[in-house]
Amino acid sequence: MNRSALTIKMLNYLKAKDLVSREELAEYLETNIRNVSEFKKELETAGYMIESVSGKYGGYRLDENSLIPTIALD
Repeated sequence: MNRSALTIKMLNYLKAKDLVSREELAEYLETNIRNVSEFKKELETAGYMIESVSGKYGGYRLDENSLIPTIALD
């Protein structure tokens, strides 16, 4: 899977979960933890707000208010 596809997959996973550890994301995306940090940067550059929670039970959390709303098409 290419980098863009993995970044979108990470966005969808964060949207479905509340708080996700970097290790869990790396396992889900079948990549290493360093790449997860890079995908996070790319999503933030695209305008998505991703909160980093530190500590033993920390991880990443997507700010639901930063999601692009879907519009109904006629």
